[in-house]
Amino acid sequence: MTATHAVLLRDWTWIHSHGPALTVALALLAIAAVWRAGRRGSWARVLRGVAIPLVLLWEAQGLFLLALKVHAPRDMAYVLAGVTSAVVLTFAAYADEHFKRHGNLGPAGRWIWYVAAPMGLVVAANSRTPAEAGLRILLPLLSVAAFVAAYVPDEPDRRRQSQGSWRFTPRRVAVACGLIDPADTDLISVHAERRIRQLTAHASGYHRGARVLRRWHGWRFERLTLMADDAMVAESARRVRRVHTGLAATAPETLPRTAPTGVLESEPETPSRARPAARPEARSGPALKLAASKSRNMTASELEPHVRAMLDEYGTVSQARVKRDLHVSTEKAAEALRLAKRHRTVVAFGGR
Repeated sequence: MTATHAVLLRDWTWIHSHGPALTVALALLAIAAVWRAGRRGSWARVLRGVAIPLVLLWEAQGLFLLALKVHAPRDMAYVLAGVTSAVVLTFAAYADEHFKRHGNLGPAGRWIWYVAAPMGLVVAANSRTPAEAGLRILLPLLSVAAFVAAYVPDEPDRRRQSQGSWRFTPRRVAVACGLIDPADTDLISVHAERRIRQLTAHASGYHRGARVLRRWHGWRFERLTLMADDAMVAESARRVRRVHTGLAATAPETLPRTAPTGVLESEPETPSRARPAARPEARSGPALKLAASKSRNMTASELEPHVRAMLDEYGTVSQARVKRDLHVSTEKAAEALRLAKRHRTVVAFGGR
């Protein structure tokens, strides 16, 4: 035995004898490093940077054992163990560059899956137990999913309009029973909408309901008015007027009469007598919709007047609509909607 081999054997004996203490020390150092990096930056980036290399190292260890099992030289086994991990990291780097230039991961984003899935299957074939084989297959896919999750855009709200769906689902049953609200609204909007519906139902029952219940509808409407603000009462009055005008507009005597051929009996206006269509008045104030290039650098407080204008125009606005019309992220849409609703609440209470 040479002196070099003796030194290596002595060092390995010391490491093997102090293995648990070294493992605890390295684990504490790793936890401290992760905690410090997370306090300075994003926890998602730090944890992703820790999880993905650990999975790749475990898969590399499996490839190393597989290479030794087929009697490959130890040096070539080390090379084979690092090849697939290096390919995955290379495709990930290409996908990141493609996302910065074009806004999507491109072909490299798909090639990561094409490498990770076969790598897990090959390593799983050399596993000793079914549980280890399942982990060998699943963990590479989870690491790729953790990488891709940072680049996946938000799903559109109406992505399933053209797709079929089950008629009876737990969510639909809960909505039918009144346990959850179908709209993407917060507690303030849900409470306001529930109060408006109650006011509308009792007002409609008072004006067009049974005569024996009219007095009770009027009493309930007065009691609910004491717990509602002016905006709720005005919205309930608008809905009652809509019901009455809608019934009147759909009465048979108000519909235009048509000839048997489907042409209206009244003669069309000649071009000389035809009146030009009225131009819609230009709306002043904050815009109801913004381009992505304009709203990209706006803060939630700067978006709040636009959300307030949407509330004034539409009555109730969901977070999904704010996000779609103003082209902002989910966090900005939620914060801007919260500020706008708070402003309306303060104004309503101040007016009273």
